[in-house]
Amino acid sequence: MSDTLTTLERVTIQLGRNRRAGIKPASQRDLAQYMEKSPTYIGDLLRGNKLGPSGREHLKKILSYVGVE
Repeated sequence: MSDTLTTLERVTIQLGRNRRAGIKPASQRDLAQYMEKSPTYIGDLLRGNKLGPSGREHLKKILSYVGVE
């Protein structure tokens, strides 16, 4: 078993913290609205799918917005 968290796990943890604190982004839907993309696309990015050149740039922007570097 690995001791490291996946990107999806790290983002999910931070979104949960934000939700409990009452701040945004608190969900993948919030991320989708911020990025002007579909929630499905955001989920694919966080799972490591769709990581072409533009996908990697979108993922960097998402991680920065969530506060996960």
